[in-house]
Amino acid sequence: MPLFTLPFLGMIELEIAPKYWHLKAPHVELPSCSQDTPLSTLYSSDLHLEAPLSSDEREVLALLSSAHPELTEVEASLFRRSVWRAIAAIPLGQTATYQELAQTIGNPRALQAVGTAVGANPFVWAVPCHRVVRADGRLGNFALGSTLKAALLLWERRVLALR
Repeated sequence: MPLFTLPFLGMIELEIAPKYWHLKAPHVELPSCSQDTPLSTLYSSDLHLEAPLSSDEREVLALLSSAHPELTEVEASLFRRSVWRAIAAIPLGQTATYQELAQTIGNPRALQAVGTAVGANPFVWAVPCHRVVRADGRLGNFALGSTLKAALLLWERRVLALR
């Protein structure tokens, strides 16, 4: 299981298998965030832009750019797979709402089903469900916790700023 140290996340473990990706971040260097934390408040945080990208950050970026999980190998409905593909298309450092995902997959009234599919995502890193937020600009739920969701979003913004 690869181990990385990333700003805002501390030491993370990333387990990669053909049918799932699992991420653990036992220490997060952010104040606790709830699902009701507004993105605007989160994005006003200091991104430590004076520090260049570390070798761990470059390695994680390489993994992210090569990450293409085989969704057909997972027991899931076509609907869930279509939601996961839509999530995978959200660019690094950007977010999309549940409503936007529902529209992307051609089912704009399926908000609850989209939310359920997002929560059932077995590819936490390669299908970046932390990029899915509420329409009102708040973080929303994340299987690994709102603080980690906030840290991942901040880390992505930092990486984009330093590229």
